[in-house]
Amino acid sequence: MSTQAYYKERLGFDPADTIAEHHREQRSQHGYEESLSKFKDERDAIQKKTFTKWVNKHLKK
Repeated sequence: MSTQAYYKERLGFDPADTIAEHHREQRSQHGYEESLSKFKDERDAIQKKTFTKWVNKHLKK
């Protein structure tokens, strides 16, 4: 009986599967963080544009 089969039979999981799942989870977290960064940059650009318009409007008065 191989070690992986032993773990699968006795403990109900395969350590190799757990490691692979951990790596997939890390990749998805990276994608999530990248999306957050993208949305933050977009939000900052919109806020800057809005503030600039507001300042220009009040300076014209």
